[in-house]
Amino acid sequence: MFWKRKKPSKVYFVSIGAGVNQIPLIKEAKRGGFQVIAVDMNPSAPGFYHCDLKIQESIEDYESIYIKLREMLVDGKISAIMTKSYGSAIITTAYLCEKFGLPFLPFEESKKFLNKKITKKIYIDNGIPSASVINITSSSYLHGRRA
Repeated sequence: MFWKRKKPSKVYFVSIGAGVNQIPLIKEAKRGGFQVIAVDMNPSAPGFYHCDLKIQESIEDYESIYIKLREMLVDGKISAIMTKSYGSAIITTAYLCEKFGLPFLPFEESKKFLNKKITKKIYIDNGIPSASVINITSSSYLHGRRA
């Protein structure tokens, strides 16, 4: 009697966003042995070129993203969901982590991160260092643009 070896299921990392700022996160997940699924509304998002699977969807539509992820995961499980972005991306990450049983900021608490003043107060109250001022010069603003 021969037994078939069960093919090991895939382990997925989900990147909420696939823009330029997400590429280092996506590449590190790949180096860590994850299959990477990225979510972005832009079909030409540069991070998609580094991913195994992509979901073209607004990062604000966390319920649709959840449904699409559930449909995709026939042969694996999600082990991590992350973003390097702010605001809506944090809310979506919190929602998905809650749905998939992963540790992260609670979904209801994540909504505080839409308001930068509240976020700053949370950082200060909890001793989390953050920049007090970011200087923007005309050269940094015009970087990559012709005047």
